[in-house]
Amino acid sequence: MPTWFENLKDHVRLADIIDIALWTTLVYIAISWIRRRASYAVAFAFVVAGATYLAAHLLGMYVTLFMFRAGLTVLALSLVIIFQQDLRRAFEQFSSWRPWRRDRVAESEKSRNAIIDAVATMAEQKTGALIVLQGKEPLEPHVRGGIKLGGQISMPLLLSIFHSKTPGHDGAVIIHRDRLAQFAVHLPLSSNVSALGPGGTRHAAALGLAECSDAFVITVSEERGTVSVAHEHKLTPLESPVELQKLLSDFDEKHSKSSPTENRVSSFVGGLGLKFAAAATAILLWFGIAYQVDAVMRSYEKVPVEFRNIPEGWAVDNVFPNEVRLVVTGTERAFRDVRRSDFTVSIDLADPQPTGLRHRTFPITPERVRLPLGMTLSEADPSTVQLELYRISKVRAPIGVRHEGQRDDGWELADVRINPPSVRVIVPDGEFETVPEIPTNTIELSELAVKDKQTMLTATLVPPDGIQLAENEPQQVNVTLIWKKPPAPMPKQKSQTPPQ
Repeated sequence: MPTWFENLKDHVRLADIIDIALWTTLVYIAISWIRRRASYAVAFAFVVAGATYLAAHLLGMYVTLFMFRAGLTVLALSLVIIFQQDLRRAFEQFSSWRPWRRDRVAESEKSRNAIIDAVATMAEQKTGALIVLQGKEPLEPHVRGGIKLGGQISMPLLLSIFHSKTPGHDGAVIIHRDRLAQFAVHLPLSSNVSALGPGGTRHAAALGLAECSDAFVITVSEERGTVSVAHEHKLTPLESPVELQKLLSDFDEKHSKSSPTENRVSSFVGGLGLKFAAAATAILLWFGIAYQVDAVMRSYEKVPVEFRNIPEGWAVDNVFPNEVRLVVTGTERAFRDVRRSDFTVSIDLADPQPTGLRHRTFPITPERVRLPLGMTLSEADPSTVQLELYRISKVRAPIGVRHEGQRDDGWELADVRINPPSVRVIVPDGEFETVPEIPTNTIELSELAVKDKQTMLTATLVPPDGIQLAENEPQQVNVTLIWKKPPAPMPKQKSQTPPQ
């Protein structure tokens, strides 16, 4: 009796392992998103819905399964509409993912100090400011307007841009690759009013960009002179420039280049609990939906019989039957996408000489049936295959032209020329004492046209029973008929009577 582990080993395919790995990744992404973006009520609803569907599948609750499947399209469309911003960002993150390199180079210590000094000065002077440090994700889909600059980061440049008398002081500056790329840029506004606190439009813009990208946004309040940082969907007020220095260093370290080994280790170790939970969920889904070991029986008609390893110098003839009916056993999953052409009865005819019998019978055993993975043979009807197996020889046989009929125009057949005059044929050993002539199809002489005392045509070879044309031998031959007309008979001479 096979154990549970033996059954599991027999029914797990490479495709199943890939399937589990794929769904582990998808479940991990979903869990990570729920932790960041969705409320506990939404997460609980997903868990309850998943558990209900799994239980309905295992217990065969057909009404529940039907309702789930009927509402699946509507649910998918609803989720796309509700979470369209999150889905858009997910695609942007995927398109910007580069495992072999980093798109962003960390700001140099000189540039970082210039930013910190400028922010401290603007906070002291109550000068409003928005400074965006771009991460790995592109910002073009989220921002509007702006003037390209590409200047080196410095404290005087930042102070001059955000001076209240300059035209672009209400916009944001974008810092990318240790350069001040743009200024006077308009950022998207957040609708999360509760997270803004006492902050105004600049804080809403900072949080709005942090909600749809991985950018690091520094905002200085014009009314209070306070400094806040928006990053990873959070708006955090700072108490001193020292905190800003640490946050900037952490952001730079996170997005700067690191060794491939460090990246692999950190990505593997980070969030091990979530990864185990995702793997466990994917495995449970596989067990509930795909892992089915209950055996069922199916019948397949007209399964072809084929022969392999026919020895040189032997031939097979009079096979009965050419097709059989197979009854096979397997799981429901094994029968998915299976066609009749996937089944074959294959008989190995290697080394048939020791038997010395021309008429042979082969039982249809499981070893002689090719089945898809996960199936076993239960019955074959008929259970045996009969055939004739005999030695053969290749000899050259002459060709004879069959013809019949007579012509009314006086032409008579004088000669027949054949090209080629003979062909190689396969004959059973000892079947014929002499090599027989290979005839053509019958030619009706009265229907032929005569030109220049001859007729040229093509005739098809018709080998007698038990004889086959050898490989690469022609099926037709060229025939030339030579005609003649017999000489006209001499007229009879009248006898002359001598005069009296």
